[in-house]
Amino acid sequence: MKTLPSVLFSNCEFSGDKDVGFYDLTPKGFDHPISVYLGIETVKDDAAISKAGAFFDKVSEHDAFCRSVFNSVSNGSEDKTVIEYFDFYKDELPEIFNASNVSDLSLENMIKCLKLSHMSTHGSGSEQYFVVDFTLGYDQLLCAYFNCNGAFDHIAWES
Repeated sequence: MKTLPSVLFSNCEFSGDKDVGFYDLTPKGFDHPISVYLGIETVKDDAAISKAGAFFDKVSEHDAFCRSVFNSVSNGSEDKTVIEYFDFYKDELPEIFNASNVSDLSLENMIKCLKLSHMSTHGSGSEQYFVVDFTLGYDQLLCAYFNCNGAFDHIAWES
């Protein structure tokens, strides 16, 4: 058995021969559970597991950083992922924002409604990457991708 070397997500033991997910873990500083997931390439590599533990332990920093990246997106930006994500919810499920007129909501106010829900890692070595997922409570996720060094790479909208 292996153990994820994490202070905030402790007691996560797993075998090194398959993907592994841990659910309903509430790290210090959060009032809701966050799940963590390690792909098979990661669980087979001790160095990748160590990097995963260190990345996951920075959950509060990643939460704040991702929100600032989402906030920095403007209508003039080439990447419309964040705007399109919130436009979808404004059209399809406006009640989640708890506002009488969703067209008046600022991007900043909509981002405050996001909940960090998952963190994952896949691959190992220079191919390892990390994903931090946010949700508004449904199956559509706003995801921030980070490279093997933990540097921000891009935003994606996934389901």
